[in-house]
Amino acid sequence: MKNLMKIFAIIMALGISANAGNEGGGGNTSVAEFYQVARAVAVHVRYERDTLYGVSGAQLIAYVGQIKVESSKKSLSLRGKKVEAINYPDEKRIELDTKAWNSLSTRRKVLLVIHELLGLLKKPDPNYEVSSKILSDIQNQSRDWASSFDLILSVSQSFSSQSIVCKIFDNDDMTHEPVVQFKLKPIAGGVGEIYQIGDDYKFDVSVSNTQASIDVYPPCSKKTVCSDEAIGGKRIAYALVNYMGEFKDIDLELPKYNISCSAK
Repeated sequence: MKNLMKIFAIIMALGISANAGNEGGGGNTSVAEFYQVARAVAVHVRYERDTLYGVSGAQLIAYVGQIKVESSKKSLSLRGKKVEAINYPDEKRIELDTKAWNSLSTRRKVLLVIHELLGLLKKPDPNYEVSSKILSDIQNQSRDWASSFDLILSVSQSFSSQSIVCKIFDNDDMTHEPVVQFKLKPIAGGVGEIYQIGDDYKFDVSVSNTQASIDVYPPCSKKTVCSDEAIGGKRIAYALVNYMGEFKDIDLELPKYNISCSAK
């Protein structure tokens, strides 16, 4: 249990961004679970195996942050056979049957994630032979490995069910109505939004399953919404909160504006 709990702590401390599919409700939860298990496997490789088919653990952790998992409400089939997921190596993309995923045991979920990661890496895994061996390595670390993965999955479910509402206020506006209001639906590793108010500030809000941050920069242009590429320049102010699973409110007050984000 000790090694896997160490892995769990490392996973929750990682700030890996991921491009999750946009299916609502249970789809987001399933995708979040998939990412968390994938990270757990990657961290296991990093600290217990060193490499996986020539891919270092550090590279695998970074790779998990680059893949895109899309949830599907339709049954999936490959070469005429029903499957829980399909991987597309050249696109670094995985399509996940959410109904099938939700019916799997913890062991089967971990096995499927390993199998799909191997597929993305274009490594053969006939009849789950290689993935089964890797899972055996994980099981050998502790008799309580399943409890550790259950804990990882429960944190994913708790976090992905939250909606984060952010509001930007003009301190001189006596109506106390927000100048801008937007909602973030956290998925997997993290989501963010960039907003600019006039020629004053550019707000970069980021939320992951372990922390939330607000960074304020000089304006990028006279647009209301800035692109990711517009981030840059000297940061004027920032706020940061850390947590595990359950979002903590965050706010930042500037001479003219105040921004706050809270779970709804």
